[in-house]
Amino acid sequence: MSISINNGNAYENVKNVTSRAKEFDNWTSSIENYNKFVNGEAVEDFKMFDYNPSTYSSDLKSFTEEYIQAYDKDNDGSWNKEEFMAMSLGSEELASSQKDDWEFFNKVKDYYQTDVIEANDIDGDGKLSKDEFFNLLNVNIEELSEEDRQGWDETFDMFNSINSDNDSEHIDAEELAYISNYESMPSMTEIYTQYQNYNFLSDQFDILNIDGDKENINAGEFASFLALSDMDITNTSGDYSQSFDGKINYNNYQVYSSEGKDSEIREFADSLKKDFYDVFYNE
Repeated sequence: MSISINNGNAYENVKNVTSRAKEFDNWTSSIENYNKFVNGEAVEDFKMFDYNPSTYSSDLKSFTEEYIQAYDKDNDGSWNKEEFMAMSLGSEELASSQKDDWEFFNKVKDYYQTDVIEANDIDGDGKLSKDEFFNLLNVNIEELSEEDRQGWDETFDMFNSINSDNDSEHIDAEELAYISNYESMPSMTEIYTQYQNYNFLSDQFDILNIDGDKENINAGEFASFLALSDMDITNTSGDYSQSFDGKINYNNYQVYSSEGKDSEIREFADSLKKDFYDVFYNE
């Protein structure tokens, strides 16, 4: 998953979004580009500016500050989380609605955590094991036929499959809150989707943070991310080298905006973010 920058309309009635910002938005939000990426096809790079090694830092700084300004509603030179969400979703209204759903689902989840899980969590790990889940439902698994037992195992697995926490042995409050309500509350599926999307974008917001100010993403932090996306990394006999050309590689853009650290190259690139930040904005 990656940062989902939308169509440049988040603050069009407040800001004069420049043509370069709109072009960048169109490139990042293009369904065609994403489908090519998923299918392993090449996507044309996005040209930020003509590459000149002697002016790269200032050119990148200029491009980034221009893009930050396009969605900087309070004119403080950075994005707070609300501005980042609105920029990512393409609408203040969508961002506000998503936050409302996130807050609602959290309240439901908190209820299941405190009133259901904690009341039945024998080992105190904050989740329900299969035995604890069956005890909650007054199911004596030892008295059931093999067919009925298999049915209850499948019920447990259904609850357990909702989120991607990779814990197949326990049910958490998030899974319990969704499964327990999605049939009786028709809007629950949409609410849960909004909750997940909000969490995802919150993670992206945190990924971009470098300087320790958890409340804002400044132009330097976003420039460091764009530099990573511009950078071509090669590994020669175990030694990494990098080069720039003023163009953002779509594959890099997707990989470096995700949480996964599955490759040595990704880890190497992440280690450079602070160095980039120092170059661009800690002068």
